[in-house]
Amino acid sequence: MAGIVKQGLEEVGIAVELAVPERAAAIKRIYTDYDFDLAISNQENPSEPVPTTTQYFTTDGIKKGVPFRNASGFSSADMEALVEKIRIETEPARRRSLVVDFEKLATQEACNLPLVEVETSTVASSRVQNYANAPDTLAASWHDVWLAA
Repeated sequence: MAGIVKQGLEEVGIAVELAVPERAAAIKRIYTDYDFDLAISNQENPSEPVPTTTQYFTTDGIKKGVPFRNASGFSSADMEALVEKIRIETEPARRRSLVVDFEKLATQEACNLPLVEVETSTVASSRVQNYANAPDTLAASWHDVWLAA
């Protein structure tokens, strides 16, 4: 992916020096030292945007040394207000509308650019119980998963 981004930037006249450090060094450079001009990172977003997705775009996601948060330092009063509304809205249609507004604002103002979207699927036997017991199934604990007879 870095090679493709490099090629695209160079086609518009931006010289690129590609560095691919080992994982621990990359995480430190991005999330502790803020020593990067452009970084490519995987980001998995569950269906529930708060706090997993929103933390990439809010000041509470700026935590030096904590990986996979708001390393860009993006901060916007409009974004903060919008995310706060999403946090407390329970009416499905209004909440969906707020999330769409969040997506638009993030796309227009933030410096995070989605390059690839990968659809994930969960395949499980009907015997597997409690495998999806949290909104963020990608990061959920399976401490209470069990097999039915």
